[in-house]
This record gives sequence, structure tokens and C-alpha cells, in this order.
Amino acid sequence: MKINTSKTAFHSFSLGHKTIHPRLSYKGAALFQSNEFKYLGVTFDKKLNLKNHVDKIALRVSKSINFLKHLAGSKWGRTRSNLNLTYQKYILPVITYSCESLGTAQPHTLQVLEHAQNQTLRLITGAVRTTPIDAMIFAAGNKPIQKLIKEKAVLLHEKLLRIPGGQYWKT
Repeated sequence: MKINTSKTAFHSFSLGHKTIHPRLSYKGAALFQSNEFKYLGVTFDKKLNLKNHVDKIALRVSKSINFLKHLAGSKWGRTRSNLNLTYQKYILPVITYSCESLGTAQPHTLQVLEHAQNQTLRLITGAVRTTPIDAMIFAAGNKPIQKLIKEKAVLLHEKLLRIPGGQYWKT
């Protein structure tokens, strides 16, 4: 296998204030150090706080919310069940894709996603801005984002524990 060093980069994680700048090379060619990288749709940054990843999710969700706004404003698709089904099938999968990694994110980082969910709940229920969030969640029959993230993280953990012979933990 031949490695293209012009396309190869490395990334170092650190919680410290000083950034680490190791000089790595492969066969005499210096490798580029990246500030963030994307792996299987998850954007990782130096401090693993996942803020950039959440911001990218929020951008994608805002585009989907615009579609939901058009649907809510039309005459033929504005029933609560249709809007809720659209949210669950088109917007929620964008939010929850690989959300297990968000289980370690700070609560203030996830507020962007909660705000997006609140916007969709207002569209679904037809509520005004002063309506309590818990009431809208209950009326729409959905779960809060942080609860969904925790449930999916626990489910993944249980699945990993049940791999026969403990093969996952040995690698």
C-alpha cells in the first residue's frame, strides 16, 4: 500500500491550554497537523468538546426546520400527527446520528440542539414562545434531546457488553 503524504494528517488531543506541536514525518515527508477532523460523520476537535460537531448538526437541522415550516403553513399537511411524523423521520435522525459520542458533551454545548428541538415542537403544537418546554414535549409525545442521548448511549454500552467472548474490550 502506498501512502500519499500530501493527504495524510494527524491530530493530537489535549485538555491543556498549550497546544502540542509534534513534528511527525513519514519517509522523510513532514505530516500536516489538523485542528479538527471528521470520522464517520462526527467532527472531533483538539479538546474533544464536540462543539463544532453540534454546530454542524444544528446547521443541518435548521434547514430541515425550514421544510417543516413550509409544511406547517400549507393547507394540506398541517395536522399535528403529520408534522410530528415529519419531525421524527427527517429531523430527529439527523440529531441522533452517532449521538452516543455526545453523552460526554457539556450541557451548554447541547443547548443548540435543544433550541432546534424547541423550534420544531412549537411548529408541531402551534404553541407560543411562552409555552413551557415540558408541556410541548408532552403534547407532541417526544423526549428531550439529552434524555435521548443518554438512552442511546446506555443502549450502545449494553450492546457492547453482550458481544460474545468480550471481543470488543480486547481490541
